[in-house]
Parts: sequence; structure tokens; C-alpha cells
Amino acid sequence: MKRGQITGYKQIYFIIALFLIAFMFVYLHQSFKQYSQESFECTSEAYQEIMIAKILYSDCFTYTDPSTESIIPGSIDKTKFIQENYNNCFNFLIKKTNLTIDGVVQNFTTAINGSNTIVPFTFSLGGLKYWNVTCIDDSGNLNSSETRNFTLYLPPTVNLTSPENYYWANSTSLVFYYNISDGNDDMVNSSLILNGILNQSNSTLLINNEINNFTVFGLVDGFYNWTVNVSDSESLVGTDNIQYLYIDTIKPTIIINSPYQDEVITTNNITLNFTLIDNMAENITCNVSVDDFNEFEDDIFVNGTNLQYLLRNDGNYTWYIECIDQAKNYNITSLINFSVIAPPIVNLTLPSDNWIATNSTVTFRYIPYDAVGITQCKLYLDEGLNQTDNTINKNEENSFTPVGGISEGEHNWTVECSDADLNLANATFYHFTRDISPPTIELELPLNDSGKYFDGGSVTFRWTANDSVYNIFQCDLIVDGVVKKNDEWVTSGISNPESVAGLTLGWHNWNVTCWDALNNSNNSLTYGFNFTYPKASY
Repeated sequence: MKRGQITGYKQIYFIIALFLIAFMFVYLHQSFKQYSQESFECTSEAYQEIMIAKILYSDCFTYTDPSTESIIPGSIDKTKFIQENYNNCFNFLIKKTNLTIDGVVQNFTTAINGSNTIVPFTFSLGGLKYWNVTCIDDSGNLNSSETRNFTLYLPPTVNLTSPENYYWANSTSLVFYYNISDGNDDMVNSSLILNGILNQSNSTLLINNEINNFTVFGLVDGFYNWTVNVSDSESLVGTDNIQYLYIDTIKPTIIINSPYQDEVITTNNITLNFTLIDNMAENITCNVSVDDFNEFEDDIFVNGTNLQYLLRNDGNYTWYIECIDQAKNYNITSLINFSVIAPPIVNLTLPSDNWIATNSTVTFRYIPYDAVGITQCKLYLDEGLNQTDNTINKNEENSFTPVGGISEGEHNWTVECSDADLNLANATFYHFTRDISPPTIELELPLNDSGKYFDGGSVTFRWTANDSVYNIFQCDLIVDGVVKKNDEWVTSGISNPESVAGLTLGWHNWNVTCWDALNNSNNSLTYGFNFTYPKASY
């Protein structure tokens, strides 16, 4: 072939190649979506793209340069478009292959002509299996392989069905249920493993794909784990995950602490105190009933002492407790009778006990405590009813209208309150004193208008002071208008001597001032005396 002809062919084929390349790229994006790293399914578009690549870039249809014996990509040699080349180049794909196992199509894949095709498949059960392959090529030609069989040996599948995991049983005998599935149906033995130890075995009456069981007697209370091992004739052993259960045959113990039988409760706030004891369960479900009403229904209580609170008016009540543990062991107490007699509690606050003051008007304050409510309170002053208050705030400080005209001297007071149950309560009497009188003072020595011999300038003064309220108080000794003894503590009714030195000869005046803790003050009379030498005797 001449070079001119080659050039002409190239131009024609180049135009065809451009068309085919454009056609290829139209479908390239869509076909790549079908591909994966492991397998792909050849769609019609994918086949067209592969054919284009074969035409343009393989030696099936491209022109071969005789001088170099190399193909020229993108060129086409029309002399190569013969059936033999077509069969050799494009008959390498089978369009679709399906794998059938036991009459069920399990897999669709693409197979390569002349190559082994491997399809992984996972079986859940062993046994006799049948399989074949059906293929169809791009022309729609279909063919199926022969059907072959094989026997797959897998250990039996065991499922523990009952008792459920972490089950609580209250019987010493228990039936353990399990399901066996074995594809070869050749189980020879099943074994119950209890707490990691073989408990019993069964080599007969094993039913495939059905529930089987073991019965165990003489179980003691405690925590158990269990499973079942099943072996077949090939010595393959199947089992299930370990499950757990509790055996608890003892009912919970209920101890009533308070209120106990015939107890009298002196407060309306009732504390129900009881203790639960169970050999296995940490939490116990109970109903706590008062007068046949479930105050606490299906509550969870701890294995130990429990406290529950409720409010009740005065009266007679009956209560009981019924409990059931996690293994359905049931217990109930007898009926417990108790009474509530809860009068108010009254605390006096002001004036405080033994209060002393000069006030003639006093405000009396108190706190009445009661869980139900206070209906009335009365003030008693010096044991006589002074006033009544019908508007009371319970559990907080209340006061009566201030009381005036209180006389000097000692007084007592209290408050009486009644609650909604008509209970009466009196506070303990408090005492207080109104004191407006100062101490009285009686001068004793030196006597008034007396003579006192000079004995070095020292004189002893003596007086007695009395106070109706205070036993001790203070006094000043004043001589010639000057305080010689300041803030001296004296005892009421006791003569008090004080020595003063440095007095000169001559006339001197003295007096005493005393006051009590309320600053009630008084001044004594003023006495005078002559401080002189004794007369000489001849």
C-alpha cells in the first residue's frame, strides 16, 4: 500500500475515531458508577465503551505500520473488520451470571470468559447443599450448569430460651429450655453447664429445630450462670453465650420499728420506721398502708432501715406493710394500731424568763408549734386571762396587743393555745419584774454631828443599802463633795465599811450614792462630824 493511500485512510478513519471517542466519553461517566474495586456488572453502555476502546487502542482493528510493526492508536484498518477478529476481541465477556443454592438465587455477578469466578457465601446451617450456575452472554444466549451437591458440616446452633438472662426464681427446681438447629440433624449429645460445671447430659430425644430442656432439682439459694453445649456426630460442639439467674426462696423479713403496737404519737408528723431484711435482693417492692389506704404504693425500698413520713390529725390509726422481692417472695405484717394525740407546743420568747425592766408597757411574744393548725391562743398575766387571739400563724412568732399599766414588782405570764383537734397546751410560766425603785441607804458611822478623834487622818465609814430586786449593786462614798470610793460593789442588807485616809483636822461632811442595774439611783442623807484631837486630862 502506498503512503498516499495510508494518509487517505488515516483521514477517513480519524473522522470515525473522533465520532467514536465522543460517543465513548458520553457513556464513560455513567459506566464508571457501575464499577467497584471488587466487582462490576457490565451494562449495555459499559459494553459499548469497552468495544470503542478495543477498536481504537488494541491490535484488533487499528492500523499496523509495516515499517515499525507497531499499531497506530486512533487509526482503523478496515481490512481487520472480519468475524474472526470480532469473536476474538469481543467474546471475552459473559453479560450476567447467577449462583443458585438449594433452588434459591443467591448472587448476581459478572464472569470473565475462560477465568475462574469465585463467589464467597456464608451458610448459617450445615447439611446437604445443591448448587448450580446460570450464565447469559451479551447476545442473550443462556446456559445453566449441572447441579452439584456437597455436605457442609457445621456445629449445631444453640439458643438459650428460658429462663431469661438475670431471671429471679423462687423454687429449688427449675427447667432450662434451649433451641437446637443443626443442618445435618446428627446431634448426639447435649449438656447443661451450671456454674461452669457439667450438671447433666442428654443423648436421647434431642429434637432438631425445636425447644429442648433440662430439669434441675435441689437448687440452693444463690447466683448462678448456665449454658448448654450440643455436640454432633462429627464431634462439632455448639453453645450459646452464658446467661445468669438467681435462686431466692426466702420471703423478705419486715420489722416494724415505729409506730409500734398501741404507741401514742405526740406529733402530727408521723415517721413510719421499718426494717427490711432479704437474703438476696438489694431492693424490695412494698406497699405501706394506713387505714387500708396505700400511702406508698409499689415503692422500692432498700434492704435495711427505711423511713417514710406523713401528716395525720389526732386520732386512732392502723398500719401495715406488704412486700415482694425480685423473686416474687411475698410477706405481710400484722395490723399495727397507734394513736396520735398531738397538742400544740407553745414557746414563750419575750419577755424572757426573769426579765427585769422599768417598763410599764410590755409586748408579749410567743411561737405556737402545730402541724395541723392553731385555732386560738390566750395570754394569762399573773394567772389571770388578759386577752385572746383567734388569728394565729402556726410555727412562727406571734404577739399580743401590748399590755400597759404594769405595776412595780414581780409578775408571771404564759400562753395557752388550742389546735384544730381541740387540744390545749400551756407554756411554762415565765417571770418578770418591773423595778422603778432605787436602793435605800442608811448611814451608820461616823454618826451625824459626832466627834471623831484624830488618829493619823484615817476614818472608817460604814453604811447599809437595801434593794428590793437586786442583791448586789454599786455605791459611791462621797466626803466633802469628793468621791473617795468609786463604784464599790455592795450586798443588799449587809453593812459595808470603807476606810478613807488623809483627812485633815476639822469639820467634814459625808454621804453615799447607790444605784441598781436599771440605774435606779438614790442619795443618802448627808452626815457631818468633827475630826479633832482628844481633850487632854489633868
